[in-house]
Amino acid sequence: MLKYLNEEELPVGVSGTEETAGAVAEETASATPAVAEPVAQEIATEEDAVAEPVAQEIVTEETTLAEPVGEVVDAPVGTADAEEAGAMGIPGAVYAPADEVPTLGDGECVLSVRNLSKSYKKGEYILKNFSLDIAKGQIIGLLGPNGCGKTTLLKLVAGLLVADEGTIEVAGAARSELSNRDISYLPERTYFTPGMKVTALLDYFADFYDDFDRALAESMLADLDIPMGAKLRTLSKGMKEKVQLVLVMSRKTKLYLLDEPIGGVDPAAREYVLNTILARYNTNASVIITTHLISDIEPVLDSFAFLGYGGELIDYGQAENAREQTGKS
Repeated sequence: MLKYLNEEELPVGVSGTEETAGAVAEETASATPAVAEPVAQEIATEEDAVAEPVAQEIVTEETTLAEPVGEVVDAPVGTADAEEAGAMGIPGAVYAPADEVPTLGDGECVLSVRNLSKSYKKGEYILKNFSLDIAKGQIIGLLGPNGCGKTTLLKLVAGLLVADEGTIEVAGAARSELSNRDISYLPERTYFTPGMKVTALLDYFADFYDDFDRALAESMLADLDIPMGAKLRTLSKGMKEKVQLVLVMSRKTKLYLLDEPIGGVDPAAREYVLNTILARYNTNASVIITTHLISDIEPVLDSFAFLGYGGELIDYGQAENAREQTGKS
């Protein structure tokens, strides 16, 4: 009879030690009236002695676990971390590790990514638990081999893809449709209608974006010898990329995302693109550039982040510090 005093061993339908004690006492009274009262007193005595220390032990254990592990953040129920958190008494949450988040630059944060995961095929992640903070006022090179998640990361920040897990903040606010006003995105491929003229593209950007500086765009297009009346289909791949880059960089926004901006630009024009166009961006903003042409783009980089497969952040930091410490580019 006394085995039911341990609440973990209660039979189905019995909810507590008080009900157990009453049930046992009643059963004992009907069976052997002469000993019913002593048995009930014995049960009550053991319950009084055991209940308080057990409660204190649980509280002590919970306090010991909660404090050093870290803050509690939301997570999808069903993950391994969620199951672990549920065992601690917090269903649907995980304890985030107190590790320092990788940060590029100093000052106000213009982009904050936390535990970002994205897969195109179930179980095969292109990004997994990726975290990074980027401060304003710098040019960052997002580097790494094909398939390591560079383009995927930019598309997630731009709102063209939805993450499986994790959060994105742009200029201190959660990523939303309103975030698009703070982001100027240059995709890897040309996306304008081939029959559009360059002047029509300028009209389009001027109508669509309040922060578009048309005078600046026209000045840079003239420097690059781009005919204003030319249709896109008549321009080379490199010239099309120059037009797109000029349009994107002529906005006065907070975050520029450039996916392979000089991949098709001829070597003679790369120096102008990098040193002139990028030099004219809003200095209160940050520019993130993905590229494989590291030797060409390195001179303009303030910081870098080198990704491996699965979105692993292999190395990151200030470009100048890396050169000084390693003696290499």
